[in-house]
Amino acid sequence: MSLVLAVLLISSALFVWTRDSLQGTGLFRAAVPPQVRSLAVLPLVNLSGDPEQENFVAAMTEQLITELSRIGPLRVISRTSVMQYKGEKNKPLPQIGRELKVDAVMEGSVWRAGNRVRIAAHMIHAPTDQNMMTETYEGDLGDILKIQREVAESISTRVRAKLTPQQQSRLHDAPRVDPEAYQAYLAATHVDLSGYQGIKTAQSYLVKAIEKDPNFARAYTWLAVTHVLMGAQRWQSSRDAFPSAKQAIQKALELDEGNCEAHTVLARIRWQYDWDWPMAEKEYRRALELCPNDAHFVYGVYTAVNGRIPESRGDSYNP
Repeated sequence: MSLVLAVLLISSALFVWTRDSLQGTGLFRAAVPPQVRSLAVLPLVNLSGDPEQENFVAAMTEQLITELSRIGPLRVISRTSVMQYKGEKNKPLPQIGRELKVDAVMEGSVWRAGNRVRIAAHMIHAPTDQNMMTETYEGDLGDILKIQREVAESISTRVRAKLTPQQQSRLHDAPRVDPEAYQAYLAATHVDLSGYQGIKTAQSYLVKAIEKDPNFARAYTWLAVTHVLMGAQRWQSSRDAFPSAKQAIQKALELDEGNCEAHTVLARIRWQYDWDWPMAEKEYRRALELCPNDAHFVYGVYTAVNGRIPESRGDSYNP
């Protein structure tokens, strides 16, 4: 036996003995990613140096939360709850994680110049302050839906979320969108919809978005929302508002059947206009399958109004 081989054999034996001896003490332990069941996405920071990009950055935060809300095993904190930390520089992420009672916290930034977009994301395990992800994603504005889903996919991988085949397919299959259509859609989503004129303004933006990109499902969904609001507030007759809403939402679902927001809007139309409660129930349950985090509130309202109080609290619902 050569001297080199003998040394290698002895070294291997010593390593195995040391490993086996220390494993019981916890000093030698394989690195295992921490378990994450809940996540908070903090408001993204605008690095563009242009205050007019604030709405764009806010939309990135909202839509990233929406994409992550589609991941069933992961509880994602609502945008309303995280907005209190917008511009927060003094609190460390572990403290924010404790305050929000989540396992992980993600912070990030958005830079935009013309039609180029870059999103930087940093995620930590809140109890241990362990870095779980530091990534940068960049692309053309036309690929913004793809970029958003790439971030969501990276997070789902880090937290070891078990995705359904449908969820995996959605994350990998993001359509391009016309940049001008996306800009018009963003403008519509940031209009105050509490008054008649605001809704009409949003509708004009959405019509423009659809003209620019007839395959932009989100624009049809938001257009349906504006028609529902017009009918609900009696600013337009129900016979005009709700059929227009139904037409827009059916187009949205034709383009993207996995759009949980569209199923929620259609459920409301079935419930409050068609008076077709079995179909409303079906649509709410479909929305819950697609976005377990987002759809529970509206389904809870629906079941409470129908006198199903235990189910409205989630006591008996099992998707």
